[in-house]
Amino acid sequence: MGIDGLEKGDGGRNILNSFFELLEILSNPKDIPLKEIFTNKFMENHTKFKTFNDILSNSNIDIDEDFYKSSESMEWEEFIKENTAFNSWDEMKKEAIGLWIKDKLL
Repeated sequence: MGIDGLEKGDGGRNILNSFFELLEILSNPKDIPLKEIFTNKFMENHTKFKTFNDILSNSNIDIDEDFYKSSESMEWEEFIKENTAFNSWDEMKKEAIGLWIKDKLL
């Protein structure tokens, strides 16, 4: 007898393994590639831009090698407010990560 939904041969173990892999990734969201989170569909639906590269190149903000550090600037926050459907960079990230998780679980 096994855990409900995890009986041998039903694929439940694969789902559970995928879930645990996702939890490991989410323990450090900086490991998720930004271009994977901010898909073209997300960008088109929530911003004035078609791709994540477009938003970066149009921001006129010096994005250095440590994007996470650069994205904490007030200039970036203002740019996000003016050019997206979000009031902050954190809000935009949370929405994108939520959609990314949903996509991974389905």
